[in-house]
Amino acid sequence: MMNRIIVMIIPVVLIVVSQARVQTLDEIIENIYQQTIIDEARLDSLGDYSYIQKIHFTKLDGDGEIEEQSRREFLVSVRSQEIRHRKLMVALDFEDEEWVDVTEKEKNKKRRAESTSEKFSLTEIVSPEMRDNYNFKLVGNEIIDGYDSIHLKVKPLEEDEEKFAGDLWFEKNTYALIQAKLVPSELPTGVQDMIMEFSMRKFGELWLPVKIIFEAEVSFLIIFKGKVLSEILFEDYLFDQSFPDSLFGF
Repeated sequence: MMNRIIVMIIPVVLIVVSQARVQTLDEIIENIYQQTIIDEARLDSLGDYSYIQKIHFTKLDGDGEIEEQSRREFLVSVRSQEIRHRKLMVALDFEDEEWVDVTEKEKNKKRRAESTSEKFSLTEIVSPEMRDNYNFKLVGNEIIDGYDSIHLKVKPLEEDEEKFAGDLWFEKNTYALIQAKLVPSELPTGVQDMIMEFSMRKFGELWLPVKIIFEAEVSFLIIFKGKVLSEILFEDYLFDQSFPDSLFGF
């Protein structure tokens, strides 16, 4: 009786295995592109929300000694991907071996327009119009901060300061971006090395940035030679808010 059961089960298992199909690289890229469209639509329908943005900047000289350090904290109010307002909350400069509060001094400075977008988008890489300008390579599956992810390497066919190469990790089930490590395929003048790292996390059905790290080796003749480091944190996301139009200059 037991032998008959085993014989009956084996064909069923074989059928299930034979139906499993590994996705092609083109299919994965198309799924990633479709996810970017979904994410952009969700952002557009999100309404007013806010977050705290913390920026820690460090400049090192050629010997690796700290030449300059500063910390800035902003309250960022968002109306849409293109419309947002940044309010300086805290400004600290490291001077004479201690942190000095320069918040009021910084508030009085003339600041740039606050209606610029700071989002990171994959559209320029994975859209049907642009993807043929890049070479993609599937590395495999990895666990990133507890998420089962797909690891891709990307490199533009033609080097350009505005085109990036590097590594991208996507959540396996949704194809949403989890993490990225990118470098310009062509370094700007005076920059000897550069890397940018992005980390995204899920808030409900939406993936938003939680950390951006920027690091560059720079050399501008005799003016400066060393390294600049910048870490940007995105904290305390608050959704379902309602801001007055006047906050954005309407």
